[in-house]
This record gives sequence, C-alpha cells and structure tokens, in this order.
Amino acid sequence: MVGLEIGADDYITKPFRTRELLARIAAHLRKARQEEEAVNQGRLEFKDLVIDLNERRVFHDSSEVLLTHTEFDLLAFLASNAGKVLSREKILNHVWGYEYPIETRVIDVHIRNLRRKIEQDPSHPFFILAVPGIGYRFTSAGKLG
Repeated sequence: MVGLEIGADDYITKPFRTRELLARIAAHLRKARQEEEAVNQGRLEFKDLVIDLNERRVFHDSSEVLLTHTEFDLLAFLASNAGKVLSREKILNHVWGYEYPIETRVIDVHIRNLRRKIEQDPSHPFFILAVPGIGYRFTSAGKLG
C-alpha cells in the first residue's frame, strides 16, 4: 500500500502466479504505448483537462484556458512526464534553459499561477502536486485512455 502512496502504479503480493505477473506487465506495456501514441499525436488528455501540444492550447472543463508561453511550456513538460517526480533543477533546465541549479522561486510562482487556472481548488491541487525537497509531479490519476 505504501508503494502506491509514493507513486507506484501497481503491486503484486507474494505468493503470485507467473501468469498474473505477465498479464500485469502486458497491461502496463499497453498503457505505456497508448500514452506514447497520445504524446506523439500531440494531445494529452486528463480528467477535465486537455493539452494540445501542436496548437499550444489548453482546455479545462471544455473551456479554453489562456496561458502565457512559459506557463504552457511548464504545464506541457509536467504533463508529458505525468506520474514522474521532476526535480526543480530538471524543470528549470527544460523550461527556462538554466544549465545549473540556482536558488529561485520562479517555478513556485508559475506553478501557483497554473494551479489558479487549471485546478478546481488551487489550495488543494489535483493535477500539479509538490514533492517536498525535490520538485513537482503531475498526477497521472486522471489520465484518460
């Protein structure tokens, strides 16, 4: 149970049957292929949130959300890596192009602005979660497909 709480997608208890293990692996591989196809098609779909990477448009509850260039880049990077914990350094490097870690709150400011625009309740976010001492994780719980 703890594994699921800290980000695992699945677990299996001992003793387990080889057939069940292989079926679970196949299911995860199918899911990964579907997610990769969605990214390759330029569209990420989550619960109440659609990100069109090609047109650089975001829709929440079927209404378009207007984002700044940087907000879109940040959201697209987080959502493209849904379920993964991304360090502040990795986010800075990818979105802002900083090659070395620096002390800045620029990420926090943009995350706060994004939450105001895409979360039902920004003070209790569903999509963009902080991982204390590391960075942020975009939840894959609402992933469609």
